[in-house]
Amino acid sequence: MIVYYKLKKILEERGMNWQSLLNAGISQNMPTRFSKNENINGDTLNKVCEYLCVQPSEIMEWIPDAEYNK
Repeated sequence: MIVYYKLKKILEERGMNWQSLLNAGISQNMPTRFSKNENINGDTLNKVCEYLCVQPSEIMEWIPDAEYNK
């Protein structure tokens, strides 16, 4: 499972929230999808990385499904 806990931490450190990601030019429903660890396409990830000036590994990580479902 890909999770976006790191992204949440970056946003908090910068005084931002999930809705701040709309400034990256992503669609209205994407901040909610990030917050729920739902599937995100590559174009959206690219826009968020560009907006925040970060590498993908700085905003997301993989954890085994069994661990996530605990």
